[in-house]
Amino acid sequence: MDYLRELPDFIQRLLLRGNNSQDMVIGSGLCCYSFKLNNRISQELYEGSLYISSDLRGELIDVVFVKVARREDAIKIFRNTAAANDGVVLKPWRYWFSGEKEFCNLPKDAELRKGIWTLCYDHFEHNLKDWTNLVKGNVGYYDKLKLPIKIGNGCRLKEFWRDSIRKLIKGIGRIHSKGLYHGGLGLESNYVFIDKCLKVINIGGDLYEYEFENGREWQKKADITDLLGMLDNCFESILAGGKRSWLECQHFFDFVNRAKRNKKLE
Repeated sequence: MDYLRELPDFIQRLLLRGNNSQDMVIGSGLCCYSFKLNNRISQELYEGSLYISSDLRGELIDVVFVKVARREDAIKIFRNTAAANDGVVLKPWRYWFSGEKEFCNLPKDAELRKGIWTLCYDHFEHNLKDWTNLVKGNVGYYDKLKLPIKIGNGCRLKEFWRDSIRKLIKGIGRIHSKGLYHGGLGLESNYVFIDKCLKVINIGGDLYEYEFENGREWQKKADITDLLGMLDNCFESILAGGKRSWLECQHFFDFVNRAKRNKKLE
C-alpha cells in the first residue's frame, strides 16, 4: 500500500463524499476510503468500519483503529508493517487522523474530540494485553482454543501456543530478512488474535537505521528475546507458576545464554 498517493486538495474537495472520506489514486483508478469510529473498546483501541468504493459488493468492513502517539509514528509504522507482508503480520489498511471535524455529531470521547492518530486494521478479537486481563479478571471466562495454557504435567504449552510461538519466531526471521525489525515485541498490545491465529501489528523499525552490522544483529536478537520474555511474563501473570515454568521457554533461554557465553569466550 506504499504506492498509494493522496489526490491534490482541489480534486479531493470536488470528490469528497463526507468529512471522513479520503480519495486515493490506485494505479490508474480512483478509490474512496470512508471510515467511521464507533466504540472505544480499550485504552488504545476503537472499533469502527471502513468503506472502500472499489469493493463491488459495497460492504462495510469491520475494523479496529489502533492509537499511536504522533503523525510521524503513524506513517513509519504503516509503511513498515505494510512492507513486511508476512503471514504472521496483520496488514494495516491505512493511517488516519481523527478529530472533532471528522464527526457529524460531537463524540463523547474527549480524546476523539481532541484528535488522535490511528492505524486501521481488520477487526480482531482481542489484543494479547486485553485478553490476558480478561482471563485474569473473569472467573467464568473460558477460551477453549487457548486455555488452559499448560497441559499434561504442567510443563508443556497447549498446542495453540506452541504453534503460535513457532510461527512467530519463523515469521520474525522473515521480517528481518526484509530489512525490518519490530522493536516492540515486549509489549502485549502488539499481538492480536484473529482467525484463530496470533499475529503482530505495528512494526516499528528499519534495520538499516543501524550503521553497522553488529547493531542490526543486536536488534534482531532483541526481537526474539522480547517475544519470549513477554510471553514468559504474560503466562506467569496468569498462572503464577514461577518464571520460565514452561519447557519451551526454558530451553530457548538456555540456548541464548550459552550463545552469549560462547561469544564472550571468543
